[in-house]
Amino acid sequence: MPDGFADSRLRDPRSFTLDEWQQAKRAGLDAKALKDAAQEAWAVSDSAKSFAKALEERGLFLAQGDRRGHVAVTVDGDVFSLARVTGRASKEVAARLGDAKTLPSVEKMRKQLAGEMGQRLKSHIAEAKRIAANAMKPLHARREAMTRQHRDERKRLDAGLAQRWAAEQRQRAARIRGGVKGAWDLLTGRYMKARRQNEMEAVFAVQRDRAQRDTLIRDQLRERGKLQADLQQVRTRQARQLLALYRDAARFRQTEREREPARGPRLDFGR
Repeated sequence: MPDGFADSRLRDPRSFTLDEWQQAKRAGLDAKALKDAAQEAWAVSDSAKSFAKALEERGLFLAQGDRRGHVAVTVDGDVFSLARVTGRASKEVAARLGDAKTLPSVEKMRKQLAGEMGQRLKSHIAEAKRIAANAMKPLHARREAMTRQHRDERKRLDAGLAQRWAAEQRQRAARIRGGVKGAWDLLTGRYMKARRQNEMEAVFAVQRDRAQRDTLIRDQLRERGKLQADLQQVRTRQARQLLALYRDAARFRQTEREREPARGPRLDFGR
């Protein structure tokens, strides 16, 4: 494997996977790394053909400059003198690589790269959308399962509360005696005492049951909120990645339009 493959920033972006593209975008590329890549390509090659191939493996492309000299073009369209980045004299560069007139011009290379990168980014966008959809599936499944679980929990709680309320109502009703005993209770004040006790217990039971249901709902909302935060985090991350790809695609499409006359249908990078 060529040395240039040790650093994803120094590879031909036309062959990047989506992960490699994003990694390289995050890492960036400085002037020293670019010069090192060009010097590596020079060191491992002995002809114009092998040098051009070695350059492409490192994300650089051989072309003819405006002054008919040899230059290296980045995928973004930046141009660098080969003599300068390789640290070799112009005569030495020409001796190994031959006449620069045989190479595509900088403008032609830029247009070619813009078209090729447009196709590559189109596939990256499709892959990113597929990954985003797949990443959301388990979260959506968790949400559906949680919705069913929470609904069942509320049903069980409501059934339990209703059962307890009915049992407590029977206990309270038993305190109110009928017939002669009821009349005696009314005369002695026992009836009013039992009635006040029943009313107090009923109010307490209503408040207790409401608090118990509110606690359950609050716990469920907290659990659902955590899941919703996970969903939002995934959505935000995927949206940012897609937006970055759309911007890259738009940049290359604009480059192609600016540097090439109209020639029929343009690439559609998706919506």
